[in-house]
Amino acid sequence: MTNRDAQRRPLRRLAESIGRYAVEEGWNDTPFEPLRVFRADAPMARTAELVSRPSLCLVAQGVKRGFTDSGPYRYDVATYAVITRPMEIEAEILEASPERPFLSIGLALGVETVADVLQELGSLRQQDTEPVWLDPMERPILDAVQRLLDSVNNRDERSILAPLVLREVAFRVLVGRQGSRLAAASRKSVANQPILQAIRQIHESYNEPLRIPDLAKDVGMSNSLFHRRFKDFTGTTPGRYLRQLRLEQGRRLIEVLGLDVGEAAFRVGYGDPSRFSRDFRQRWGQRPSELG
Repeated sequence: MTNRDAQRRPLRRLAESIGRYAVEEGWNDTPFEPLRVFRADAPMARTAELVSRPSLCLVAQGVKRGFTDSGPYRYDVATYAVITRPMEIEAEILEASPERPFLSIGLALGVETVADVLQELGSLRQQDTEPVWLDPMERPILDAVQRLLDSVNNRDERSILAPLVLREVAFRVLVGRQGSRLAAASRKSVANQPILQAIRQIHESYNEPLRIPDLAKDVGMSNSLFHRRFKDFTGTTPGRYLRQLRLEQGRRLIEVLGLDVGEAAFRVGYGDPSRFSRDFRQRWGQRPSELG
């Protein structure tokens, strides 16, 4: 076996493990809630999605390009990306085919997990926060993600080992080249627990009638302070965040479950399907009825 083959072997195994859970195109849940897997059988145009928690993104097969205010970034099997706060991410799939689909994972690191590991590590060198950053792929992170995938299908291993491996992944990222960025973002997240609480409530209840003033009241803030703190932390307003989440979930119901537009709109909290269609077209440039 050549050195090149030895380097590719862990990635092939990782791709096979992801493929067992990535049965549908798009995001697929796994039995371990923080871990999701993504599949694309063809290149995909630039689209946007909401990321609600600090996350590690790792590609096992294919190439993806993301876009932030700092400019485009490309990541593939040679790199991993870290998203440090809730935000909207735009990305496109550059390389994918039915024979070699694009396969990746999204692992929510968890504010509490990162803060706990950081407390044991002690102080790290101070570095400015960045919402998204990339580092070269390292074998310890690759191996830890593989162990996580191996453990999630067994109930006992999922409940006992998977949280420990998640903690290890957080550790590996924190001691990486730019780990102090995640540390700085973690400290900022701790200071914004009320906003994180509101984000969790939005994700849990987006399909119910939600009023932004009620969210502000629930976290003990005035409406104006809540809007300002929410936008400072996420880069968008609470109303837009809720709308984008509803649109994404509605699109998934139409594409994956085959629901008609009216039923999908009602299921995600829109009282008026025509308003859902207008917002959908504004977001993606096409009517939801044109999906196919």
